[in-house]
Amino acid sequence: MEARCVRNAVGLPAPEEPPQVFSMVVFQLAGATLLAPLEQVAEVLTVPADITRVPGTKSWVLGVANNRGTLLPIYDLDDCLSGTPSRRTSQDRVLVVRQDEFSFGILVGGPVGIHRCQADMATEVSPRARGRFGPLVDGGYLRGSEQLPVINLGHLPALPQFASAAA
Repeated sequence: MEARCVRNAVGLPAPEEPPQVFSMVVFQLAGATLLAPLEQVAEVLTVPADITRVPGTKSWVLGVANNRGTLLPIYDLDDCLSGTPSRRTSQDRVLVVRQDEFSFGILVGGPVGIHRCQADMATEVSPRARGRFGPLVDGGYLRGSEQLPVINLGHLPALPQFASAAA
C-alpha cells in the first residue's frame, strides 16, 4: 500500500516567488507627483509653526525649527531648483531626511502617503516627467498610465545649488 501511495502521489506545486514590493513615500512638489524610497524618509511632519530664518542664507533656506530638541534645517526644494518659492497650503508637509548624522527637512505638498510599487511596475521616466528634478531622478514606477519619478533624496547634498545655501 505504501509503494502504491508513493507511486501515485502528486508532487507539490513549485513554490512561487512573491512579487518584489517597494514602499515609497508619495508627495507633491511643483505640481508634480513624486516618489521617494521610504527608507530615505525618517519622518513626515506638519510644517512647524515656528521656523527661524537664518541670516545670510538664500531664500529657499526656510530656516531651522525645533524637532524634539534638535534643530532641523528646512529647505524649499522647489525654490532651490527653480528659483520660485512654493505656494504654501494647509496640506504641506516636511519630509525629514537623515543622511549619516545630518538631518534636514524639505517642504513638500500634500497629502503625503505610502505607495507600494511592484518590480514589474518599474519604468523609464521620460524627460518631460523628470522636469526640473532630473538630477535627482532614479527611475520611476507606473500608477495606472501615470509615470511617477523616484527622487533619490541622497543626491540632494551633491547638487551645486543645494550646497551653496549661503547668500
